[in-house]
Amino acid sequence: MTEVSPPGMTSDQTPLLAAQNITLSYKPRRVRVPWSTHTKHDVLALDDVSIDVYQGEILGIVGESGSGKSSLARVLVGLQKPTSGTVTIGENSSASGKSAERRHLHRGVQMVFQDSLNSLDPGMSVLDSVAEAHLVNHPGSSGSASRRAASEFLTDLGLATAMLSRRPLELSGGQRQRVNLARALVCEPKIVVADEPTSALDVTTRVRILELILSVRDTYDVSFVFISHDLNIVRFLCDRAVVMERGRVVETGVTNELFDHPGEPYTEQLVRATPSLTSVIGRLKA
Repeated sequence: MTEVSPPGMTSDQTPLLAAQNITLSYKPRRVRVPWSTHTKHDVLALDDVSIDVYQGEILGIVGESGSGKSSLARVLVGLQKPTSGTVTIGENSSASGKSAERRHLHRGVQMVFQDSLNSLDPGMSVLDSVAEAHLVNHPGSSGSASRRAASEFLTDLGLATAMLSRRPLELSGGQRQRVNLARALVCEPKIVVADEPTSALDVTTRVRILELILSVRDTYDVSFVFISHDLNIVRFLCDRAVVMERGRVVETGVTNELFDHPGEPYTEQLVRATPSLTSVIGRLKA
C-alpha cells in the first residue's frame, strides 16, 4: 500500500494524529440456545490499521458495513482501547494504556455520531447540553461562562437564539447535528471524528451540513476524520481517503486520484458500485 501525503503537505510533516498498527478484537457473544454455533476465536474488528491525520485536512474513511470504520472511530476518540497498537496525538502516545492518561490524551479528539437524537440528553435544552460539554472540559469555568461559550458556538453554527432553549425532540435532524457539532467544538479539539453524520438527513440538509463542516474546518482550524459509506460525499468533502475492507486498510491516497485511478480491485469495486459519481458531485457543488 502506498501512502500519499495530503495536497500541499510534505511527506516529512508531522501528523496531528497517528494511529499505528491498531488491532482490535472482541470476545464472541455466547448465545445460550441448543442450536447455537459460535467460535472460540476472537472476532477481529481491526487488523493492523495505521492512519495519519494532518493539520487542516479532512480525511475520509470509506468501506462497506462491517469494514471496521466505526470501530476505528471509537479507538481514535478513546472510547475503545485497542488490543494492540498506539494512538499518538501531538507528542503524546497512548502506549502506556492507563485509563486516566488515555482520557487526557483523547481530550483533543471529539466525536459527532450518526444518531443525532440519541447523542443528546432529551431532558436538557440544547444550550445546556453544549454548556455541559464546555464545563466538563474546562473545569475552571463558571456555569455562566460555559453557557456564554455554548451560545456563541450554537449561533455561529446557524441556530437561531430562539432555538437554544428547545429540547432535542423539538429540532430537526439537521439542527440536532449542528448542536452535536457545537458540543464537539466547544471542547476546543484539534480533530473531530464524524461517524456517518449526514446519512440520516435529506439531500438538501446533507449538503448544508457538509458545507458547514468545510466552513468549520477553515474557521476553527480543526481537522476532521469523516467516516462514510458514500463515496459521493467523501469525494466532495475530503482531501484524502482511506479505503477499509474487513478491518484492514486496503488503499489510501488523495481522494480524486484514488477514486479516478484506484490501485486495488476492492476500491475499483466500490467506485463502480457508486452510481453517477461525477454527476452527483456536480449537483452538490452547483
